[in-house]
Amino acid sequence: MVKLKMVTITLKGKVFYLTITIVTTLCAWPIQICGNGLCVGDQATIECLMENPKKLYSTNNSLFWNILNRAAKRAQGCETLSDVTRFLSLIRVQRDGEFEEYFHGKVESLCISNPRCFFDALTSMAWHDQTEIVYMLLNPLFIDQSKITETFYKNKDVNEYKQIVDFYLERVEGERKRGKEQQ
Repeated sequence: MVKLKMVTITLKGKVFYLTITIVTTLCAWPIQICGNGLCVGDQATIECLMENPKKLYSTNNSLFWNILNRAAKRAQGCETLSDVTRFLSLIRVQRDGEFEEYFHGKVESLCISNPRCFFDALTSMAWHDQTEIVYMLLNPLFIDQSKITETFYKNKDVNEYKQIVDFYLERVEGERKRGKEQQ
């Protein structure tokens, strides 16, 4: 948004007019003024962020984080299974830097704080996405892997989760065996 302001200055009896241009960015407005109107208004959704992560991040960083924080809050609260699944689906998006760390932290936290919600959402996803989440959890950034492994062990007898839990536990055991062999 551009604002023009006329200022009158008087120096030694002469009047000067100075136009000051103030530029402010209000990209969260539901009109197309920033980032070519990317993800604004009713389009400020996790789906829009997933389709345009780099562009949204670079053209409207505050909106990017606003959408991401709302989606994470919904997922953490397990309001609906689809909220959690949509958030976990960010595994399909190329992430780096603070976005990667943020996503890791939220997924790790969800796994141990609300395992039923986590596993219900995870098992509703495509197998490839499930395995990508598992590989991420095998190398956690914020939560000790033993806590994540404990969560998987506690859910190994739940029939609906068996396939993905076994997949995770097989990889953990494989890492342990490789570690012992290297000693």
